[in-house]
Amino acid sequence: MMADTLGTTKQERHVDLTASRLQRGESLLQKQKVNTSPSSSIECEDFANAQHSLPTVDPGVEAAGASNQLLKLNAMELIRCLLRADDASIRVDAVLFDKDGTLLDFIHMWGWWADELLRRFREALEAEGLTWAEPDIAGILGTIHNEEGRIVDYDVNGPLAMGTMNDVYAVLAWQGYRAGWSWGKSSRIVRELAAHVDEVLEQVRPVKAIAGVEAFIEQCRHAGLKLGVVTADETVNAKKHVEWMGLSSLMDIIIGSDQVDRGKPFPDMVQLACDQLGVLPEHTVVIGDTNGDMMMAQAADCKLAIGIGQPHIFPEVTAVIMSFTELLTEKGEL
Repeated sequence: MMADTLGTTKQERHVDLTASRLQRGESLLQKQKVNTSPSSSIECEDFANAQHSLPTVDPGVEAAGASNQLLKLNAMELIRCLLRADDASIRVDAVLFDKDGTLLDFIHMWGWWADELLRRFREALEAEGLTWAEPDIAGILGTIHNEEGRIVDYDVNGPLAMGTMNDVYAVLAWQGYRAGWSWGKSSRIVRELAAHVDEVLEQVRPVKAIAGVEAFIEQCRHAGLKLGVVTADETVNAKKHVEWMGLSSLMDIIIGSDQVDRGKPFPDMVQLACDQLGVLPEHTVVIGDTNGDMMMAQAADCKLAIGIGQPHIFPEVTAVIMSFTELLTEKGEL
């Protein structure tokens, strides 16, 4: 749909943006005195009806068509890079963290939030004599439920894990439409219910840090790395959640999906974060719990991306860890 609605003006703006990023990259290279040579190219698809010679890059395929390959490193070499050892194989200037499932325990907070929203949504339907249109509740947001119906796990590639808040609202509004509400009414009710759940969330604050994350962040700060958060959540929510964890003072930037045109797996958030931090993507490490995080890193031309979770989740990744404790060293030294 995006390719159908983009015209010459948008193409020109995209080319201008690309040129601007190249200029910023050249400026950064001069400041950092880094010698580079072209080592990869991005394959681009022409728009179906383009009849001119203007070079184009289709934003709809940019992430999937990125030619950059993430480097594979063993645990020891990865730690050397993160500690910025003199003989490290890759220069690292910054680390960008996903938030949910990477900094904080996903189920502890978003499982609670989704349970509350689904319960209230079901009650709103039943109050008007409507029935739940989806027999498999787990299929709606990509969640796994126990016998009592409570969320106990989730699909890392599902809507709740990877989607924006607007994506989640739309998925649930579709269920209301199928049950008998108009689309406008269903959309309004979902947002009203979500607002009420958010108010309760503010009071409960069910945040729980991933094991070892605080110590790892401290280790990164000690090594002189710049740190940031890039999340599918909205910025205002992300800042609150990071504050609830007591990590706000340790983060240089926090970027939500509302600050960019395209969320994960597109490169926009990494590009914006690197611009604001004054670093290059190739010197930036991305850490996340979904393949969307790895794809975002790859599309942004990062060299290193660390997955946290089960190895089978990440087809393309630098290294996979189950806990940040695997990246810790005694007193932050080799």
